[in-house]
Amino acid sequence: MFLIIGARICYVTAHARLPEQNVIAQGENLTYRGLTYQIKDAVLWNYEDYFKEHPEYQSYQESQLTGENTKLLMVAYTVEKIQDQNVLETMPSIQYFHVFNQFDPFFFSDLNPSLSDGTFVSGDTLYIPYEIYKANLTKEQWEQVENNQVIYEMVLGTYPVKNRLQITDIEMEGEQ
Repeated sequence: MFLIIGARICYVTAHARLPEQNVIAQGENLTYRGLTYQIKDAVLWNYEDYFKEHPEYQSYQESQLTGENTKLLMVAYTVEKIQDQNVLETMPSIQYFHVFNQFDPFFFSDLNPSLSDGTFVSGDTLYIPYEIYKANLTKEQWEQVENNQVIYEMVLGTYPVKNRLQITDIEMEGEQ
């Protein structure tokens, strides 16, 4: 029985179709589901400093998180309509090292009110707040985060094509 299961695992692993990788550099366009996405800029904040600078979003700060253990990567990107039939991806994850992160959808909504009030138009800039946690990384990886030596990738779709928009030009804000 174990031999059959082992043979099956080996067969599937050897014949599995991996997704095509589509890597887009920051500033370049990705066309996906009738829309064009482009990373405009990104700012890496110490967690507490972001909320000091933007007190209107204070309700999204988790009290147990601190700037020394958490960073906030604020990504700005534009979306342009290129086809009448399109689907806006509003929950893109971010990938760095071995980690995939999502974000607080309520915080995202408050940062992008045009999505919920119906005033969003083609070419508008959207903002995504990704939290980067020290606890999820090794000591060496966290040092790379703190020294701004990480390539982050916003991921749109994973199969049959994994679209990765690279975020490489990152401004640092707050006390580092």
